[in-house]
Amino acid sequence: MSMLRLLGPAAETTFRLNKLTEQLRSCTEVISAVSVSFLHFVHEKHPLTSREKEILEALLTYGKVDEPLQGEYEVIVVPRVGTISPWSSKATDIARNCGLPIRRVERARAYALQLKRPLTDEELNSVF
Repeated sequence: MSMLRLLGPAAETTFRLNKLTEQLRSCTEVISAVSVSFLHFVHEKHPLTSREKEILEALLTYGKVDEPLQGEYEVIVVPRVGTISPWSSKATDIARNCGLPIRRVERARAYALQLKRPLTDEELNSVF
């Protein structure tokens, strides 16, 4: 058993990303930019063959993939331990129906903050 981590598409529209950036900047002016991307975590039954990886990548390609910011601070938000999201249930079913040896597929959001300088503890607490 192993876990794959695959980058997905942008998780926010430009409008929402601008709004989020404004909200975070109201906490601290240190933040110069923000990016939010989906991450896919794939729990395999056994390592995938190259053909199986191609199929999986095709299934998980559903939007424009932008390289996330090379942020100085990154936060990954995943569903609570023990819960299975509706997205995960459907994605896992589809992968299995395509013949992939998958135990589960889950989607997370990766927030990358580009900073003018490192955050102080106080600033970090105000942002999160």
